[in-house]
Amino acid sequence: MSRRWALLIISWAAGLAAYAAALKGWRGEVLSIHNWMLVGPITFGAWLSASVFVILPVLRRLPLRPSSYGGAALLLAAAGSTLAIVPVWLTLVVWDGWQPRYLLSQEAGMLGVLYGTSGLVLGLSLVRSHRAA
Repeated sequence: MSRRWALLIISWAAGLAAYAAALKGWRGEVLSIHNWMLVGPITFGAWLSASVFVILPVLRRLPLRPSSYGGAALLLAAAGSTLAIVPVWLTLVVWDGWQPRYLLSQEAGMLGVLYGTSGLVLGLSLVRSHRAA
């Protein structure tokens, strides 16, 4: 498995853990295994699609200068979290259909936690891998 795919999978898993924690903390919910079997593949597919076609290409085009890795880390982390709107939208389209008002739902906020965390982890991982190279 290539390093890029490993970064995508690890960042999605971190986001899924944040989603589970947010569900428990905000709603007091713990999803059943049947629900996880539905949520997992849908969010994974949306994350991979959005990451490969939008998030990674954008993050790789952002400037990384060795003299300012702290600023680069902030920039990539913020951009990765902001671009999380793409997989949120894809997931909502799969679950509910194409309506902009669904972005205002409580579930969109929960998905924002999932994908925002995933984007944050991915951005920071890219800075770390760039620094190591």
